[in-house]
Amino acid sequence: MPGDRWQRFANLRAYLGFVWGHPGKKLLFMGCEFAQEREWNHEHSLDWHLLGDPSHAGVQRLLRT
Repeated sequence: MPGDRWQRFANLRAYLGFVWGHPGKKLLFMGCEFAQEREWNHEHSLDWHLLGDPSHAGVQRLLRT
């Protein structure tokens, strides 16, 4: 995604708000719920330490049900 870090998180929040506003099943893959930056790999755990960053924690709060 283009832009600096703030713009990437703003675009991600806008996209997730758009997806949540439309009918149908909401599909998130491993790590999407807190904006994991690297691709998911079944041989490694998720990067839960990213939740210490306010930007990643904010995405998690946005998606919390």
